[in-house]
Amino acid sequence: EHPLPLVIVQTALSVNAFSDGVSVMLINGVKRTIHSHYPSILIVDLDIIADAPAEMNVSGYGDLIATWTAPVDWYLANVLGMGDNFHTAPSDMIRVQCEELLENSGRLKAGDPKVIGDLANVLTLSGLSMGIAGESCPASGSEHVMSHLIDMASGVRHTGICYHGTQVAVSGIISSIIWDYFLNEFDPSSVDLDKAYPDAAVMEGRVKEAFDWLDNDHSAANECWADYRIKLARWHAHKDELKDFLAHFDEFRDQVSGWVKKPEYISACMHSAGAPTRYSELNYPVDAKTVRWAINNCCLMRNRFSVIDLLYFSGIWDAKFVDMLLERAEKLDAGL
Repeated sequence: EHPLPLVIVQTALSVNAFSDGVSVMLINGVKRTIHSHYPSILIVDLDIIADAPAEMNVSGYGDLIATWTAPVDWYLANVLGMGDNFHTAPSDMIRVQCEELLENSGRLKAGDPKVIGDLANVLTLSGLSMGIAGESCPASGSEHVMSHLIDMASGVRHTGICYHGTQVAVSGIISSIIWDYFLNEFDPSSVDLDKAYPDAAVMEGRVKEAFDWLDNDHSAANECWADYRIKLARWHAHKDELKDFLAHFDEFRDQVSGWVKKPEYISACMHSAGAPTRYSELNYPVDAKTVRWAINNCCLMRNRFSVIDLLYFSGIWDAKFVDMLLERAEKLDAGL
C-alpha cells in the first residue's frame, strides 16, 4: 500500500519498460505480464544515453515497431468480443512521433542527438500509454508473443536472452506481413464457422504438445493451458461477434488500414537504422527451428487475442502458412 520510492536513471534506451506500470515475469517458465509500480522519478540524461552502446539504443527503436501491429491486434480483439478496454488514445499519443522516428531512421544510426532525444521521449510515452490502457496491449501484440516464446526456449537451447527490442522488431516484420496478408488477401467468406470453434480437449492436447518440451515436469505446458483455456472459453461465448465481423469485414479493413505500415517500409527503415532484420543477426542468434516453433505456436501461449488467433480458428494458420510468411520476409532481407 505504501511502496518505497522508485527512482529510475536510464543508462540506455533499449526498451519502453522504464516508464510503464507493468512488468513481464516468468511464472512456471512462461512469460506473464503483471501490474507493477510506476517510477516515482524518472531521469533520462541524454549525455549518458549518447554514450550507451549504439545497439542498445537501436533496440529501443525496435521496440517501437510494435506501434504498427499491437494496437490493431488490440482493436481486433475488442471487435470480436475478446477484449473490453480498447481506446484509440494510448496509441494516438505516440503514432505521429513514431512516424517521425521511422523517417529519421538513418539519422538514428548516425547517432544524431536530436533523434536520440526524440527516441527517449517516444519510449517514455509508449510506456505511459500502457499505464493509461491498464494493460500492455497498446505496445505489445502478436510480435511480442513470438519474442516471448523465443525467450522461453533459451534455457533449453542453452543460450542467452537477446536484446528485447531488436528481437521484437524482427518479429514485428513478421507481424506486419501477417497484417498485410489479412487486410489484402483474407477472404471472410472462406471461414467455416462449424470448424472455427475447436473442442477444449483437442486444444488442451495441442497446447501441451507445443510446450511440453520446455521442461521435465510439464510446468510450462500446464501454465500455458491454464491461461489459454480462458481465451478459448470466451471465443466460444462470442460466436455472434465473429459472424458480424465477417459480414462487415470491409468496414473493419477501412477502419484500421491507416494504423498499419507496409512490411516493405518497416524493413527498409530498420535497415536504415542499422537494426537487425533477421533472427540470425540478433546478439544471440536464433536458429530457424526455434523461430518456426515460436511463430507456429505463439497464439497458444496466453489469454490475449491477436490476428494470429483469428487465422488459427479460421483454419489458415499452419506450418505451411508460416513458411509463406518467412518466404515473404526473405524478399525483404528479413526473417530467418
